[in-house]
Amino acid sequence: MTGFVDSNRDDLKRMVYLAGAKYMGYLCRSNTILICREPTGLKYEKAKEWQIPCVNVKWLGDILLGNFEALQQTQYGCYTAFGLQDHFAPTTHLVVNLLDAWRVPLKVSAELLMGVRLPPKPKQNEVTNIQPSSKSARIEDIPPPSKKLPPELTPFVLFTGFESVQVQEYIKKLQILGGEVAESAQKCTHLISSKVKRTVKFLMAVSVVKHIVTPEWLEECFNCQKFIGKWPSRTLCTGCPVRRVFAFKFISIFIPAHIKFIF
Repeated sequence: MTGFVDSNRDDLKRMVYLAGAKYMGYLCRSNTILICREPTGLKYEKAKEWQIPCVNVKWLGDILLGNFEALQQTQYGCYTAFGLQDHFAPTTHLVVNLLDAWRVPLKVSAELLMGVRLPPKPKQNEVTNIQPSSKSARIEDIPPPSKKLPPELTPFVLFTGFESVQVQEYIKKLQILGGEVAESAQKCTHLISSKVKRTVKFLMAVSVVKHIVTPEWLEECFNCQKFIGKWPSRTLCTGCPVRRVFAFKFISIFIPAHIKFIF
């Protein structure tokens, strides 16, 4: 996608996910579609050069509303018109049927209504016996660290490229071991990522962080009940696919972080 920022970009990513497609943060020849806000920019020009279809958000919205024929209609004028007043406005005739359930009155007999009984409210002394919710705990609900390490031995960790549920689980294990979540990239000692990503956290931390590790490092530390390894950063750099694709030594980028900070 190109031309979308902030909440609009986040909404578009969710739409891509719900449609069963795969979002890529960069454009390459393997892309099959480019969703544009305006017919301008480097991505748009490259997509035209590589003969990648360029469409508006309406194309993706129609697919989510059940018009799967749009998959083969990327050249239609309604999908190649850019500069729309409301990019996320649904196609009217595709949402009309969704309102049918509210147009037909629901008939419920008096006998059926009488048979409906709300569950009684629990008594005050029974409230404590209620089973805890199965929902994942929020970060603020996570208990304080069970270990206290010296400041020089305490890892300050950032996570990037994971779902929020995964991050919560990792934070629980991190705090049990005595580690802390870093407030910013400048205060971070360890960056945990499954692979090299073009996320804001990764790009900010790559030149200042001392260790870039995979989740397996944290899992191994948790199994040993202590933080291990002097150079865990090699667990991400060794065999890195980005290194093979772009022909550069990834480890040489963040070695200066062991010498001095850039900022």
